[in-house]
Amino acid sequence: MRPTLIWLLTVILASARLSAAGVTLELTNGSKLVGTIIKEENGKIHFRADLVGDVVIDAAAITRRSGTEALAGPPPSIAPPPVPVVPATAAAPVTPKAHGEKVMWKRSLSISGSFNSASYEQGTIPGWPATLPARTGAQAGLQGKQSTMQVTGTLVRMTPHNAFTLQGTYGHARFEPAGTVMNNHSAEGTYTQVFAPKWYWLTRATYKVDKISLIDHAFEQVLGVGHKVIDNKGTTLDLIPGISLVNDRKGTRWDDEWVTSVGVLENFEHPFSPTVSLQQRFKYRVGVNDSEVWAITAHLGLVSQITTHTSFNVGITYTNDNTLGPLPATLARSFVRIGLPPAVVDQLRPGNQERWMLTSGLGFNW
Repeated sequence: MRPTLIWLLTVILASARLSAAGVTLELTNGSKLVGTIIKEENGKIHFRADLVGDVVIDAAAITRRSGTEALAGPPPSIAPPPVPVVPATAAAPVTPKAHGEKVMWKRSLSISGSFNSASYEQGTIPGWPATLPARTGAQAGLQGKQSTMQVTGTLVRMTPHNAFTLQGTYGHARFEPAGTVMNNHSAEGTYTQVFAPKWYWLTRATYKVDKISLIDHAFEQVLGVGHKVIDNKGTTLDLIPGISLVNDRKGTRWDDEWVTSVGVLENFEHPFSPTVSLQQRFKYRVGVNDSEVWAITAHLGLVSQITTHTSFNVGITYTNDNTLGPLPATLARSFVRIGLPPAVVDQLRPGNQERWMLTSGLGFNW
């Protein structure tokens, strides 16, 4: 019921807003970009391109602007190229034709983390009674150092009609005396292809490993149809319904089986100012053959641009995987052997993982 309510609220938000046309920029290299002009300063234009995101373009590289949001004023004057002088006996030079669409690249690196020094010494405790088993702070469970780190790298290749995004993430956290409490990595590839104004195809493949959550592997393939519901002065809302195939191994009855699901992706961005913007994402999927197999991922964050290539990011992410299922037989027997009652082992649901994560850090774009 809760996932359905969240999905309905998303649809209501989309229906309550009106979309608007963007701006088309034609560059000297022959390529065209469609999107929204965020600001223009120091000979640079900060542009939010459809399918790709924010890019910075030299004003001198723009030959023509069109659209309802184009900034006032004529385009920059560009001197015509000199006419080549051709001898009467020589053949005129042939201008080569462009092959394919012009390509643009975007790269970013985001680093976040935290560190807390030890509240208590982890070594030998002076004066500790010899009759007690715990002789060190770690053995007594006293809090030591705490450190977390998450690194995300993104590479984008785009043309006026399609875009490919490759993203990799690594996260690690260690809390004394417990030890490592987070150790995961993931890779994700996304391809989008425009087939009509404000409509595009989306395909996404994701692979994840989480050693602490006992996820040996989790693979998901998504295919959807995206619609840009809102595109007005930097504010964008995309809704992408679709289907997905999931194959994972995390201690449930569906280990190594392909599970078909339907769901929706939603992306929303809103600039509060030329340098501060809100970013919100939501993903929900539910199994076709079993409605108890569902998962939610939601993110809400702020991005503050410090310089042209540096930003400060803060956000909170919520995940909930309701893939219910008993422990694998081999793991269940091992718990029984160490003394857990069978009735308790039967209630264990390792796939039901709910997590909140607050992160902050720096982002670098070039």
